Amino acid sequence: MADGSARVDVRPCGVNLCGIVSWSKSNEGIGTEVLRGMKPVGEHRWEGPVFDPRSGKTYQSAVILTGDRLRVEGCLMGFLCGGETWTRAG
Repeated sequence: MADGSARVDVRPCGVNLCGIVSWSKSNEGIGTEVLRGMKPVGEHRWEGPVFDPRSGKTYQSAVILTGDRLRVEGCLMGFLCGGETWTRAG
């Protein structure tokens, strides 16, 4: 996560992209799938459901890979949009 509270293991799952919480400061949510079968829609771009473990809600989102950064963006009700940028752990 962008705030450093968790690490997400992002990997292919078939032709899609999935992400599972692999580490958390609070030791909560480990093993939770947060990127859920994101479908490729362009070069370095996927769309699909993202689960927010803090709110317990799932949002339709897009992820865009640029170098070692993954931009996660989503909208609520089609217009309240936001996102965060995740950086690859080294």
